[in-house]
Amino acid sequence: MRVVKRSKNANARLATWSHLVTLISQRDPEASLALVTTASALGRSSVYNRVRVSDGSLALRTVGFTQGTGDFHFSGEVYDLLAEAARREMGEDIATHRHENWGTGFRNRREVIQRGLSAVGLSPSRFRMHGVQREVFLAPLARNSLEWLRGDDSHLEWVSSPVEELASWWKHKWMLPRADRVHTWREFTPDSWRLWS
Repeated sequence: MRVVKRSKNANARLATWSHLVTLISQRDPEASLALVTTASALGRSSVYNRVRVSDGSLALRTVGFTQGTGDFHFSGEVYDLLAEAARREMGEDIATHRHENWGTGFRNRREVIQRGLSAVGLSPSRFRMHGVQREVFLAPLARNSLEWLRGDDSHLEWVSSPVEELASWWKHKWMLPRADRVHTWREFTPDSWRLWS
């Protein structure tokens, strides 16, 4: 990877989304995307901790684990029942922590679950603690992402490669060798992915 200057098109696209006015405070935060975050599905990742870029270095840095809280275990019918309990308890005029510019109703899934659990007499903080930790990763997009986020540097030094270069590297590193080893792709037909006919 190397530090590169963005093309005029890239700068135009960046300008389009990075200078939008926020809904609540009606201001332009002059945001720049310094890094991307992701987390494993369950426990320690066996994929993200191996992803490398063309120079051989790791693409993602592990920064630790979540505490194992969340709401994925409240799904399907359980979620529907909690939502109904929350609606019954709160009534039609639902008071939420939402700013008035966000509209009416529940703000998000977490709030529905929290209010639903409270409505049936259960502790939301206790029942959202499922204990399944997720490994958290960062993918810095600039050489000085962390310094910039701390306020030590005033400008990001982007680290990037042209799309063509990345695609060529991926093709030769992963696609062609796998295509030589695994031949099932030869039998693939687009119709096999049809959901209905």
